Amino acid sequence: DDSSKYTGEEVGEGEEDVEVLEFMVEADDDSDVEVTSVKVEFVQGTAADSEDLTDYAESVSIWFDGEMVGEADAEDFTENSDVYTKTISLDNSIVRAGDE
Repeated sequence: DDSSKYTGEEVGEGEEDVEVLEFMVEADDDSDVEVTSVKVEFVQGTAADSEDLTDYAESVSIWFDGEMVGEADAEDFTENSDVYTKTISLDNSIVRAGDE
């Protein structure tokens, strides 16, 4: 489930480690759940904005339980019709049985 904790976050020039998205995964009581990847998508807001994702970010990192489990450089995102996407592989992102 996605979380409403972050909505419409703004990231200013020079800022680092800004949290912009959170989602929750709950494992049943009888099995673990491993999250192996996350697909990240950025959409260009207006035609007046720069069409280069690297103008806005150097990298995107995915965190799980206080530890970085995946990262991708902004230059590695694919652009198609002003939409930038990248599937980021994750390491050791296991939600244990009965946990969230």
